[in-house]
Amino acid sequence: MYSVSEDMSQDEFDIIMERTRQEFQQIEEENKKLEKEMEQLRKMEAEIEKENNTYWEEYNRILKVREQQEYDRDIGEDITAQIASLKEEINRLKNINVYTDTFVISRTTHGIATINNLRLGRLSPQISGDMSTLVSWKEINSAWGEVTIALYTIAKKLGFNFSRYKLIPSGSKPSIQLKLVPLSSRQAPRYPLYGTDEITFGSRTSYFNLNPLWGSQQSNEFDTGMEAFLQCVSEICAHVMSSVNLPYYITKDKIGSSPETLKSIKITNNTEADWTKALLYMLTNIRRILDVMPKLGSRLDRLGFDRYHHSHPHHHPHHHPLNHSTSEANLSATICPSALSSAEEMRDPLPVISLHSSLSLLGKKNQGGTAFHEL
Repeated sequence: MYSVSEDMSQDEFDIIMERTRQEFQQIEEENKKLEKEMEQLRKMEAEIEKENNTYWEEYNRILKVREQQEYDRDIGEDITAQIASLKEEINRLKNINVYTDTFVISRTTHGIATINNLRLGRLSPQISGDMSTLVSWKEINSAWGEVTIALYTIAKKLGFNFSRYKLIPSGSKPSIQLKLVPLSSRQAPRYPLYGTDEITFGSRTSYFNLNPLWGSQQSNEFDTGMEAFLQCVSEICAHVMSSVNLPYYITKDKIGSSPETLKSIKITNNTEADWTKALLYMLTNIRRILDVMPKLGSRLDRLGFDRYHHSHPHHHPHHHPLNHSTSEANLSATICPSALSSAEEMRDPLPVISLHSSLSLLGKKNQGGTAFHEL
């Protein structure tokens, strides 16, 4: 600061004013510089703020991305686990055979075939040593009903039409009917697939006088029906031969693994034991077919059909295999290579099943006390 006194001359005063003006001007210039620096600082601050905002925005974005990735990874793991679980379920469902679950075919310890816990066959207590093997016709007829439905279902699935007969499932009174109407009849004959308590095994002539129904139309029709049914089974066997290894072959009313083991499905001139074996053999073939039903297509395998009939000349209605020029041993080997097994038990693949509930299904109690093996 400059001091001004009253006795100061004009020149001194002018000098002081000039210096003051110069100093003021210098201060203004410095203020301008400071203002510019402040402006630059404000711009830098704005840029820093902008960069800071950009940083935090990028940080938050990256954080969200990482969170999304972790979420997606967790979801992906869950989806992968679900896919694996679904694949396992699909494979499990693919392996389910609704046919064998619907028609459970097995056998008892006495060698009587069963289907859904119903016995198809009977044995005299004198042979089995067990009263429970004298199976009632009510149970046998119910078993025939189940077998008829099983064969009907197989044919339906395969789109197969039997050549001569039509199956008629009807509970415990199934039947089988000719497709063609004979000239001497107004309608196609129908044969029963169920029996009665009047049926007696053995020779027709030895029981003819004792039992007037034996040898009658009713008994003859039952035999005809069972033979017709066996022929339908034979046609199905021919149809699936290329896909299934069947242990037993069929010729007319007989079935077995070789000519020596053929058993008749008829009651006439037959024993309960052989009839029961024939039914066991028949159900064994049906079980084998049911085992592969999910894999069988609905298209007729012409190759398998022709090959079966070529190696099974007995399927011709006028040809019997034992009348063929081929030896019996070679014939059985041609028909079924597995039929030459020496142990008959090895040719019976049916598992042994518990039948504690079989008689209860018919409203009866198991009074025989028979011991059965569990599956």
